[in-house]
Amino acid sequence: MENITKFLEFKNYYKNNSGLINNPKPLNFQKPTFCIFYKEFKTEIPIFSIVIPIHNQEKIINKNINSIIKNTQGTFELILILDACIDKTEEKLLTLLNSLNTSTMPLNENIINVTVIKSTVDMFETVCDNIGFRLSKGVYIIEIQADMEMTQNGYNLILLKPFIKYKNTFAVSGRCCWSVNNNNKNIFYNFKGRCRFRLDNDKYDRKIYSDKKFYVNHIINRGPLLIDNQKLKKLGYLDETNFFLGYDDIDIMIRAFDLYGWICGFVPIDFKANVNDGSTRKRTLTDKKIYNLYRKNKLSSRGGYWLIKRKKFCTPVTLNI
Repeated sequence: MENITKFLEFKNYYKNNSGLINNPKPLNFQKPTFCIFYKEFKTEIPIFSIVIPIHNQEKIINKNINSIIKNTQGTFELILILDACIDKTEEKLLTLLNSLNTSTMPLNENIINVTVIKSTVDMFETVCDNIGFRLSKGVYIIEIQADMEMTQNGYNLILLKPFIKYKNTFAVSGRCCWSVNNNNKNIFYNFKGRCRFRLDNDKYDRKIYSDKKFYVNHIINRGPLLIDNQKLKKLGYLDETNFFLGYDDIDIMIRAFDLYGWICGFVPIDFKANVNDGSTRKRTLTDKKIYNLYRKNKLSSRGGYWLIKRKKFCTPVTLNI
């Protein structure tokens, strides 16, 4: 826990770029995050690191964390990031975690450790994910949003299938994939999965997609998202300079293929996510002010490698797994 605390100090987290793309610097209103909970059950290196940013989810957080612990197969660690929660999320989450390995909450034998990071000021999803990613010890990272209930046992092993068969796989989404217009415009098409529909929308027909297929495309979206940890590290993680609330997942998928020929795609799995439970902070007037403060030197008005520097996209294709 002491090593985690030292890492989370800004002077260490941002020191000499620390492998982060675009060398982001902390802003005046930011404060260091700190570790409020750490529990180790085994000393081995996990196969999976599950990273979950959390903002004000008191009603559903325990149910969703329970679903992840219950349905994840293979050894894993949990890294939870509390992002400026002002409700009872922290209290409920810590009560749940303190009950692990008791009669109240039987322990999944695959769980290696649990870490909870807390920020008292808004960091937003990109920074939260990067903190979790960089703390991850697993061979693979799974990013799951806090409003998602994982209902399929072994969901992570289904997402892992493309990595086993295709060595140039960088990331696999259980949510969706889509294509980007070649003219550097913000136009997306060729959707597969739950891209255009609300996650709880009954128009989404899970049966039209096979979990024996890997739907390769230009980009995929987080939640749930399985990533190769070493490849992510080589890419410099998510772009904190140009993004804080969206488009960072688009950017890194395009960087992965353009720079190294690594592919991404969609494999369908079953999960629940009620749109009314989501807590993503929209770009309100207040958030626009924060956004302008957050990164004054963005590469463009939208920011990012994918609009400015990229030279090529992969060819969308459906592969057997």
